[in-house]
Amino acid sequence: MLRPLESAALSTPVTAGWKRDSTHEDPDLYVNVFDRTIDARWRRTSFTGLTAIAHDSATAHRGTEPDIAAVDDEVDESEPTITSAGVNDGQEAREANLRDRPSLFVSIPGGTTFGSFVHAVFEHVDFTAAELDREVEETTANVLRRWAVNIDEPDVLIAGLRAAIETPLGADLGNIRLADVGGKNRLDEMDFEYALAGGNTPTGEFNITAVRSLLDRELSATDPLRGYLPMLDNPVLDDDVHGFLSGSIDLVLRSYDAQGRERFSVVDYKTNRLGGADLSAWDYRPEGVEAAVFSANYPLQFLLYNVALHRLLSLKLPGYDPAINLGPVKYLFVRGMFGGDNPVIDGQQCGVYTWHPPANVVVALSELIAVGERR
Repeated sequence: MLRPLESAALSTPVTAGWKRDSTHEDPDLYVNVFDRTIDARWRRTSFTGLTAIAHDSATAHRGTEPDIAAVDDEVDESEPTITSAGVNDGQEAREANLRDRPSLFVSIPGGTTFGSFVHAVFEHVDFTAAELDREVEETTANVLRRWAVNIDEPDVLIAGLRAAIETPLGADLGNIRLADVGGKNRLDEMDFEYALAGGNTPTGEFNITAVRSLLDRELSATDPLRGYLPMLDNPVLDDDVHGFLSGSIDLVLRSYDAQGRERFSVVDYKTNRLGGADLSAWDYRPEGVEAAVFSANYPLQFLLYNVALHRLLSLKLPGYDPAINLGPVKYLFVRGMFGGDNPVIDGQQCGVYTWHPPANVVVALSELIAVGERR
C-alpha cells in the first residue's frame, strides 16, 4: 500500500548547481599521445584469408575476420583443363566414354551461394535414410527456406545429390559411401580455432614459406603432394602472421581399418565446375581433379584442417596414434560423382580426391603452427 511522503522527508532543502572545491588547484591539461606500435601482423584469419591474395581476391587484406558460416573457398570459374596429347588408343576410348557421360549437375548453376546451399543439405540430411530420395527432397526444401537459391529443376538436383551420397569413396575406405555413414560415425561442420605462433603472445611468425619448407623436408619422395609444392613458391603468399586461425571441417568421418581400428578422415564437399557447358565425367577424372585441387590451394586447407583434427583426437581418443587414427582426406566434387556405377580410373574414383596424411607431416605442422618461426 502506498503512503504519502512524510513531511520530514522534504524538510532538507535541495541545492541546485555546482560548487567549486577551493581546496584543489586546477590540473594542468595536456594532449594524450598514442605511443603504442600497432602489430599489423596479428590477425584472426582462415585458409581463405591466407590464400585469397594468390587468387586476386578483393577480400585479401589484413584484419579480415573469416566468415565460416558460408562457403568462401570454391572457385567459380572453370579450372585449367588437362590436355590429352600423347595418349594411346585405349586412353582415347576411355576419354570418349567419360565425355559421353554428362554430369548430373550440368544444368545446375554454380557460385558460392549454391555451394553453401549444398553444404547445408549435406550437413542436415540423413545419409542412411531408407527412402533417400524423400529424405533429400525434404532436407532440400527445408534448406531452401534459408538460402536464396533458384532451382529450376529440383528433380535434377535431388538426383545429383543422391548420386553423390551413393558414390563409393575409394578402396582405401573399403568403398564405403556417405550412404553407409550413420550419425555415430559423422561429425558435421566441426568448427575450430587455434593460435598461430603463440596467438596473443607471439613466439614467432607463421608464413606459407615455412610450410613449404616443412613439406619439402617431411614428405616422402613419392608423395603426390610434392606436385603441389611449386604453388607455394608464390611470393605473395610469403606474409608473416600470428594471431588465430579459424575454420570449419565439413565432415569428420569415422571408419575402421582391416584390424578394426578407428580412423578419422577430413571430408570436404566441393561444387566447383571444372569444365565448360558440356560438363562431364572427363572433367572430374583423377588427373583433372588433382589439377583443380592444387590450383585452388586446397592442400593447404586440408593440411590446416588435419592439424585441428589431430589436436582434437590427441585430447579425446585414448591411445591416439596419428599414424593409425588419421584417415585419408576426401575432397568430394559432387558434380563429378555418379553413384554406384561411378567411373573408376586406375583404381581411383572420378570426382573424389584422396590424400593420405603422413603422421610426421601433421605433427610437424602442428608444432610449426604452435610456435612459429623465429626471425
